[in-house]
Amino acid sequence: MLTIALPTGSRSFGLGLLAILAAALCLSAPAAAQDRPVDEPYFVSPVKDGVVLRSDANGATYPVRALKGDMVLRVVRRGQDGQATYLGVEYPPGTPAMAPASDVVVESDGRTLTTVRPTALRHINLDIPTVEQSFIGVFFRRKLPIGTTLEMTEVLRDADGVIEAYVIRAPAGSVGWVLESETEGSTEKAYRAYMQLPPVEVESVTPEKTEETTVDEPVTEEAVDPVTEADPVAEHDTDVAIEDETPEAVDAAIAGDNEGDTTANDDTVVEAPVELPPHMETFRKLEDAYGLVNEEPLESAEFESLIDAYNHLDADIPDSAENRAVRYVVARRLAMLRLRRDFQNALFALDTLERPGSSFSGETEEALPSRYTVIGKLRRSVVYDGTNLPLMYRVMSLDSPTGRAGGRTMAYVKPDPKLDLDLKLNSVVGVVSKEKLDRDKLVNVLKPSRVDVLD
Repeated sequence: MLTIALPTGSRSFGLGLLAILAAALCLSAPAAAQDRPVDEPYFVSPVKDGVVLRSDANGATYPVRALKGDMVLRVVRRGQDGQATYLGVEYPPGTPAMAPASDVVVESDGRTLTTVRPTALRHINLDIPTVEQSFIGVFFRRKLPIGTTLEMTEVLRDADGVIEAYVIRAPAGSVGWVLESETEGSTEKAYRAYMQLPPVEVESVTPEKTEETTVDEPVTEEAVDPVTEADPVAEHDTDVAIEDETPEAVDAAIAGDNEGDTTANDDTVVEAPVELPPHMETFRKLEDAYGLVNEEPLESAEFESLIDAYNHLDADIPDSAENRAVRYVVARRLAMLRLRRDFQNALFALDTLERPGSSFSGETEEALPSRYTVIGKLRRSVVYDGTNLPLMYRVMSLDSPTGRAGGRTMAYVKPDPKLDLDLKLNSVVGVVSKEKLDRDKLVNVLKPSRVDVLD
């Protein structure tokens, strides 16, 4: 627990402390450069050995691989960063990607991974190959759907030996970036030779008519020898195989932000989401709730309730080696939530300093009429929203003195159709319940017999 001692009346000191805490909580990321698909893919080669394949169209992003001069690359995007032009090229053979351990499970064969949540595969930072330093996706912020299978080649562990990510064979459509000035033009013929693909067949759809061709023997459809175009990235053929490697086809096959959509391309191996163990299903739901809570204003975010839910999950996770990665992620989520909760408490402490003689810790409760268990403002809950966790309503304290602090969660109330709680949202209410508030609990849940609107 973070303990903060604030001298009475020292507003400037408190605000300075908050600025430091806020800076500690901020996560910076490089600004995305402007990029777009090319009208038609073309081919280039590095001008020399050592040209850097980067994670984004931005010189400030991290290196992924040092290229060789004899490589031939297929260009599918172009990006501009100031005066510099970057080319988005498909990964050359042998370039791996990273899958965070929290996003996948290892199958019984020990080398196949299956995604258990929408997964943004990452470029591996060549200099510092860790999860924290490998943060840019290989599919332009799109995600693989649940149930996608991947081939693992290596395990990445943190300093404590805990698995934090897996190195995988990068699926087709993975794109890195090179400076245009460090490349020179090449040809499709050279590309196909480098990728060991068969040469393009000579286009011959229908033979020209000659004097020997008679009307009685027309050329039928069966006689036509259609041109068959080989897969331009056969070396990259994986479980996320894509016949057409244009950016549009990649968009369709990866099924960007549609969590369960695995029908975008018939070549996708897994047609339906896998059935998850109960604790992994809860983990997935809490991860979704975690994202929603972090989007709430810090002053009123439901950190306590999410801490309570993660604590229960941690107790339910089976104690086995295969769950170490999940436990690791849960521990990190709890650490961050507790830090933000303590920062939230600091905000309340500062607001109290601005109201000399006031106290947010018990003022409202002491003034409660005896018939009410709790009085507060009735709000919807982001955590207990009926989707990720069971539906409940949030009763927030009334003693937030300024706009900077949004009110604490006093209790949650269970829904009851007879109480018409939706019609009482955003009102000050008094809740009558047999249950009593327990200060030792992170989350108090009440089953109300009556909810009265008081304002």
